Amino acid sequence: MLQVKRSVDNYQKRVIIRSVESLTVKDFALALTKTYGKGIVCNLKTDQLGALLHSKLVAYRERGGETYLLADRIGIQKSGTWVFRDRQLTRTGEQTSEEESKIVFNPNLGAEDKIATPEIANSNPQALERLVRAAHRFHGDSQIDAAIFTLGWAAACLHFQEILKVEKHFPLLNLYGDPGSCKTVMAESALSLAGWLGGNGQFRKITESALYEHLKLCGSLPLCFDDPDKSPWLDGLIQGLYNAKPRVVRGNEQTPQTSLMLTTNHLVGDNKPSTLSRLIGIAVFSSTDGDSQAWDELVAAQKEASGALPQLIALGYPAQEIRHLSKELRSHLPHAHVRVADSIALVLWYACAVCRLSGFDEGRIKHYAIASLCKLANDADSASDSLTDFLDKLSAIHAQSLVGEWDCRVVKTREGFEALALNMPSVWGKVERVFNPPYSRRVIESQIAASGGVLKSVQKFYRSEDEVKAYRRALVTGGNQGDNYVPPSPPEELTRKCVLIPAHLVKDFLAAWSDEDCSLPVTSQLPSVTDELPSKGNYSIHIRRRDLNDS
Repeated sequence: MLQVKRSVDNYQKRVIIRSVESLTVKDFALALTKTYGKGIVCNLKTDQLGALLHSKLVAYRERGGETYLLADRIGIQKSGTWVFRDRQLTRTGEQTSEEESKIVFNPNLGAEDKIATPEIANSNPQALERLVRAAHRFHGDSQIDAAIFTLGWAAACLHFQEILKVEKHFPLLNLYGDPGSCKTVMAESALSLAGWLGGNGQFRKITESALYEHLKLCGSLPLCFDDPDKSPWLDGLIQGLYNAKPRVVRGNEQTPQTSLMLTTNHLVGDNKPSTLSRLIGIAVFSSTDGDSQAWDELVAAQKEASGALPQLIALGYPAQEIRHLSKELRSHLPHAHVRVADSIALVLWYACAVCRLSGFDEGRIKHYAIASLCKLANDADSASDSLTDFLDKLSAIHAQSLVGEWDCRVVKTREGFEALALNMPSVWGKVERVFNPPYSRRVIESQIAASGGVLKSVQKFYRSEDEVKAYRRALVTGGNQGDNYVPPSPPEELTRKCVLIPAHLVKDFLAAWSDEDCSLPVTSQLPSVTDELPSKGNYSIHIRRRDLNDS
């Protein structure tokens, strides 16, 4: 760190010179230019620059100078000290200084990516209470629970480093709901606890590299990704950030030092359970009892909210208390992924701490977590296995007539085994083309076998899709031909290799395929049941779906 004065100035500026910026005159001049924000003319040669810096270092040490560490991020450092532009805090939230911590704030973080700096207010024990009170007025009684839970996530994120060190994971947060439901306002209130104001700490359109650079340079400071596009890339991002996996490119590694919340109109990962289980989804609705006149009060409270930062830092990470709470919540989440209870319990503990510090009803937030968040997460669809998801997608493409009796039929074997027969090469290709599921055909087949199904069977199917559809059209239009109408013959049948899924696994899905839902005669849906069975092979009787549902 140098005190520099240009020949045309009558004042000095503090300039931070990294070691790599002292190797050449060009890099040295560039460092000066960044500080001054304008061009700098440097007439020194490389050897002269080296001699100058050496003499300054010698003189500094002779005066008893000490070595300082340049902060490599904003927020909490590896040592546990919180470093901001104009203040520093210890790992317990107490005020400290550069002289005590031996760490210097780096205003040039991010290089080309300009990283904003939080504006930390003076310590104020009433700041959190004021923020919660203003949020309650603005969002109303109907939405304050979601707002406080969001504050709880931000408070938990302040302990990201410690939590990650112990648990090896940290949940993301997803505020979702209709446009205009004030999701972003809730997120801004949460960000204000860390001093993020005026849109700082949040971003919309951003490259992956820039996103990871922010995550790398913000130590345990919550960030917000506002309205990201729904894409497989977003699913992959969430799965990686849950465990703080670094982004590695040749010559560079960007390791996240904080977590992320997302505000969206849709629930992120709603069609991908592996993504859904790594975040906490909070549904936000338009307030029915909020007071828009409280907006100015809320904005003013946000500006002072970081005054509660020392209190929130002092909370620490009570791992045992949170594990006990997780065990309690697990009884409300029998169908959810095991990691969901841990995620909700973590944020719930800090949300309850926010309530205690602000005078809000702690029991109300706990009830909200159980009655709303656990109920949503416990939905069977959110934790469904791959086979259940596959059958759901199969039902969807069946409704579009992409699959039918030419590759998908209900059968009953000679041994009385009732099942859904699928010609997998045909069916899987269509499911994969339409939905691109996150699992493979081999995974589905292994789950079919584990559920008591048959992987190697031979059954009869109608020969082709075109023949089946032409046959059905002929049946529909045939009623207009009068009494002389002669029904068309069913399409020719061929034997094909297939898998058999036990009937008890597919009854719920076949309910939507029942004969009663069709306007065609029952005899037109499937070939008639016959007592004549082949003497060889594993051929079967084709049965009506309504008979299967009644069995």
